[in-house]
Amino acid sequence: MVQCPLSPVLFNPTEPSFGRCPAFVDTLTAPVGSTRGLRGPVRFGHDQATGDCGFREMTSTLEARELVVVREGRRILDRASILVRSGEAVAIQGPSGSGKSTFARALATLVEPDAGAVLLGGRDARQIAPTQFRTRVAFLAQQPAMFEGSVVRNLKTGPALHGESLSDAQANDLIRAVGLDEPILQREARILSGGEKQRVALARALANAPEVLLLDEPTAALDPEAGERIVALLRELRARGLSIVMVTHEDAHARALGGTLYRCERGRLAIDS
Repeated sequence: MVQCPLSPVLFNPTEPSFGRCPAFVDTLTAPVGSTRGLRGPVRFGHDQATGDCGFREMTSTLEARELVVVREGRRILDRASILVRSGEAVAIQGPSGSGKSTFARALATLVEPDAGAVLLGGRDARQIAPTQFRTRVAFLAQQPAMFEGSVVRNLKTGPALHGESLSDAQANDLIRAVGLDEPILQREARILSGGEKQRVALARALANAPEVLLLDEPTAALDPEAGERIVALLRELRARGLSIVMVTHEDAHARALGGTLYRCERGRLAIDS
């Protein structure tokens, strides 16, 4: 049993309910026996990185089909649909209250829709174990939760849940891949700045070699310079084969990501022309 650091609830990592622990959404590990984390030939770190960092060789489309979410008699999502192809960058832009964050959480299967379906690789997400889905689709919240302890301990949490390990060299590669320096590995994760936490959360997710990286307002709490660095990092990750879905209210960041731009208005999505 593992205790979620955000609640007193105990979760069994072998049970589907474990995938609903909010703090472990971006730390769930790949299935036992899979090749995980840092592997080649894809390299996305700085030049001084010594290891190869890659994503899953098999990537899949992520699709939402006519999602409907109703809360207190109001339609938060009204038949919202999207198709994210392998290696594609997608930005979803819209004002506060438009339903875009609810859509992101529904796409991550953290919100149960009242109608419609989410599909990964053409398979209904309801037929995929939560732990497996969250390994393949990494969701990063606007304010990612940090575990108690150092940054390196945060990076190693996911592998440890299945009795696996992430080496110090692999941790170094990951932290450089997200634009941070090695000394940060020994710092207390919970006292980092907002931008540093976002990058550590990215590294923590990338250790699991996801197929899709889904981010909800990753730049909202950051100053303009830090926000631009996050978007630049996402562009680099996409260029190296990772599918990116970013939800944002910032029009400039949505356009800077590149790829397909969707507008969210009153719970509906439409491609921006």
